[in-house]
Amino acid sequence: MIKTLLGMVFLGFLHVAPCTVVAEEIEWGNLSGRFVFDGVPVPPNPLHVDKDASLFPLPIMDESLLINPENRGLANVVLYLVPNQEMPLVIHPAFDTESKSKVNFTMQGGRFEPHILLLRTTQTMVQRNLDSVIHNARIDFLNNSPK
Repeated sequence: MIKTLLGMVFLGFLHVAPCTVVAEEIEWGNLSGRFVFDGVPVPPNPLHVDKDASLFPLPIMDESLLINPENRGLANVVLYLVPNQEMPLVIHPAFDTESKSKVNFTMQGGRFEPHILLLRTTQTMVQRNLDSVIHNARIDFLNNSPK
């Protein structure tokens, strides 16, 4: 339903907007919301650690589904909008200062922080392993297979 609604809003924008867009003509907006777990929140379960367990503070919790028990809000949800390929993609000027920034990804205590990391192709990801063992981080791209 969200995809359909956003598609209708986007099509409405295309109907009104001219084909050539100049940065000064663009009106920017904000999108906000909250994803809510429909049901009784369940606490995270501990992961079964059978390798290097003595090196990590136990328990290490499964973070694949994190629910705020107070408002049932979900953590680590990613929502992205697919741009119209026929129109130039214009980035908000506020993001210019971050275009070549470094983004930290830390491995500590058998956990990855942040759990989900989004960055632009012009940014550099800095991986820091603060544990005494080597970790593997899985990286998935929208257009390139991680395999």
